[in-house]
Amino acid sequence: MENVRGITKTQVFFDFVKQVKEMGYKVSYEVVNCADYGIPQNRNRLVFLASKLGDISVPQKTHTKDNHISIDKIIKTLPTLKSGEACKKDKVHKSRNLSKLNIKRIQQSKPSGTWRDWDKKLLPECYKKESGKVMQPFMVA
Repeated sequence: MENVRGITKTQVFFDFVKQVKEMGYKVSYEVVNCADYGIPQNRNRLVFLASKLGDISVPQKTHTKDNHISIDKIIKTLPTLKSGEACKKDKVHKSRNLSKLNIKRIQQSKPSGTWRDWDKKLLPECYKKESGKVMQPFMVA
């Protein structure tokens, strides 16, 4: 089981652990940084393991800060897809079917830029209004 780290400070969690042990399970849990296990995200999560077969423990870390895997490294290994395409070798790697307008917006986007980088003709109508100028810009990666 995997969950947010804060659950370990709740009575519900302590009661759950007690119940699982009373059902005859050996239990191991720990808050881990996902990056320490080769997952390309810096995220702390609770890992909870239980076994009726014997002692169990959270596995040892497989990575250190020196060799954490970045999402950039993972994405660069994926094949380029056209709008609406799906990768034949990786069923999770898919591209949404984008409208021509959204493709033009993406083409005009700059790293760390905003919608303000786009030609005015590409802006949604609400962004052209005076009231639309006060909104917080969204970032385009």
